[in-house]
Amino acid sequence: MSVLMYDFQKWLCVLDFRNVNAFLKSEQGKGTVTVAIARVLVSALVSDILLFIVLVPLGFWLLEEGTTIWSMIGAVISGSLFPVFVFLLANGTFHLILRLLGGKGKYTDLICLDSFVAAAAGLVSAFFSIINILLLNFAPAVGESVNCLATLLILGPFTVYFLYLAYRIALMVHGLSKRRTMAAVIVNVAIWFLLVVAMEYAEYVGMAAQQGV
Repeated sequence: MSVLMYDFQKWLCVLDFRNVNAFLKSEQGKGTVTVAIARVLVSALVSDILLFIVLVPLGFWLLEEGTTIWSMIGAVISGSLFPVFVFLLANGTFHLILRLLGGKGKYTDLICLDSFVAAAAGLVSAFFSIINILLLNFAPAVGESVNCLATLLILGPFTVYFLYLAYRIALMVHGLSKRRTMAAVIVNVAIWFLLVVAMEYAEYVGMAAQQGV
């Protein structure tokens, strides 16, 4: 438990924008892939458990017929594994782009540093999701307004900040120029944005086809 709390304090260091560069430099070359994966997994588990604690009393999942405690636990576990998969895959495409642009770094070094960012980002996202759910449930009108403001004024800057950290980490690990590193960040974001859009469109087409039958 003490090890987990010590690592959790490191996640919070990522949110300290004044000293984050020094923190990342101090962690460069440390850690293993196993620890990095465990860090992201623990963050996802904590986030899902917090959402689980909020959602169950509100009856969000209990409204579904046939839902059991085991199915909900399974949903938490599967929901925690998915972010790990996305983390590894997104960093894989990022690393590949950086290597194609002349980077010399290792994939393991990239994910070891980025795991701190991913863990912190997961908790930030869960925190705002919980606030949004509570507001939408108890004060729908206020919740919708706060959701828009939070997305624009809080989550937007956080997203930009986390992308900046990805840029800094890539600079440290791969040693490319600032322009090439920034280009790699933009290309990787564009790839994943288009992938999400394609998946959403495929789901929309599938639902439309089912309704048409």
